[in-house]
Amino acid sequence: KLKPGSSGLLAFLGKGPFVVSDKEDGISLELVYENHVLTRALQRGDGKIGTDSSGVIPALKVPHRVKASELIVRIEFTMTKQTFDRHFNSERGGQYDTARNGAGGLLNRNEPTQAISKIKCIAHEIMRGPFARKAPSKQFAYLKSLGFDVVPHKVYPTLSEKVLSNLLSLRKARSKREI
Repeated sequence: KLKPGSSGLLAFLGKGPFVVSDKEDGISLELVYENHVLTRALQRGDGKIGTDSSGVIPALKVPHRVKASELIVRIEFTMTKQTFDRHFNSERGGQYDTARNGAGGLLNRNEPTQAISKIKCIAHEIMRGPFARKAPSKQFAYLKSLGFDVVPHKVYPTLSEKVLSNLLSLRKARSKREI
């Protein structure tokens, strides 16, 4: 991580353009498409061994078929603050203390429940397939063309530390989800 005022941040900000996007506070999933069809949904786990959550695939709000024969997309499985408060908040009769815990709990059940369909799948990156290792803006455009919801983002030709800090404050205040 680059800390405010650090020489690393200043060096980084000297190179542009920049794609600024939200870091959704959800559960990271890799969606695996084989022969154009969504076949697996995998959680990161402990970084070495992940969790197969493919049982939820029928209820996921993502394309179940894509143009590419092989594609791996990293998404965040997350919910809006309103969805959490209405359906999952333990203070209002739900089962979970935070939206992130709710998303993880639902995934770990590994069942295609109606509750799963209330959760958003926000695409962040193409891990394998067309546009993998390309600029984020190109990946987002391709993912959107396939029918994915993509992370809110904007391209800036230049950035300063002050502008970046202001953007973070603004996005946190306006976001419908935890970031």
